[in-house]
Amino acid sequence: MKVNLNAVRDSLIADYGDREGYVCLAHVYGRSQENPRGYYGPQRFFRYPDDTDRVLTSIKAHVNSGADVYLPTSLMTETARNKRTVPSNVVSFEVDLLNNKEHTASVLNALRAGLVSSGTRGHFHVRITLTEDISHDRLVRLGRLIYLACDVKDGGKWHPHDILRVPGTLNHKHDPPTPVRVFRKPREIDLSAVKSVLHEHRSLLKGVGTGKEHTAGGAIATEEIKWSDVPVRAQRQYRALDSGMWVNDRSRGVWAFLGECRKGGLTRSQTYYAATALDQKRAGVIADKYTAHQIEQQINKVYAMNTGNK
Repeated sequence: MKVNLNAVRDSLIADYGDREGYVCLAHVYGRSQENPRGYYGPQRFFRYPDDTDRVLTSIKAHVNSGADVYLPTSLMTETARNKRTVPSNVVSFEVDLLNNKEHTASVLNALRAGLVSSGTRGHFHVRITLTEDISHDRLVRLGRLIYLACDVKDGGKWHPHDILRVPGTLNHKHDPPTPVRVFRKPREIDLSAVKSVLHEHRSLLKGVGTGKEHTAGGAIATEEIKWSDVPVRAQRQYRALDSGMWVNDRSRGVWAFLGECRKGGLTRSQTYYAATALDQKRAGVIADKYTAHQIEQQINKVYAMNTGNK
């Protein structure tokens, strides 16, 4: 199976339109049964639309070499992916597992969302196309609200500079590789209609933007600590997250932060407070990746590795 460059080109046009900026091309190579995560190669930036042919050529070369290819759905304002993006009308995120398929389908249908199969059974990417461009900050907030309204159990990447698989390429996590393809195109929707849908599901959005969603109602009790109580190694991992060092795989960065909290002697309750309330007070980089419930799940996984901790 080969790369479908026509589908790749269509995807670029659908996401970027006639805007100008920088395309960030990321790839993962060397995936195998022994190393399913593979290795992240260096990011490359191309001027859009001037360098479109170069983007297509690079994507073809990566896929033909057995690499997985990823692009953000928004253009960068400069050659750095952890910076602001060009205003856009595309809101996107990924879904790996749902709490309620019928509920999510209802929300996505109401939002006239497009869906892209990632090549892994049950995993897909969502694209919602607005009738107008909105700023980077509004894209971040709206993406998170829609993601929460969909009640996704596992997923993320609602940030406009987060990378997603590209339709027309292949998913090399599987043998043989499986195609990444559009199975439903989005239809434009105006912001007022989006807000109406969100209002219908406001119970899932309670506390968003206030930090309250990260400090109440979880199975892990919270124990308040100061940032100075967070182990030095964990603080370093957090700074790496904030600096963009983990921009290609924030889940690994969050896992590293939680792991260093555990190794440094924090209890689950203290680590939960650090990953929620303290994160909100600082850069919010963990909240950009996970909901409170997902943070709770990650902490339980980390602490299950060492039953000597509380």
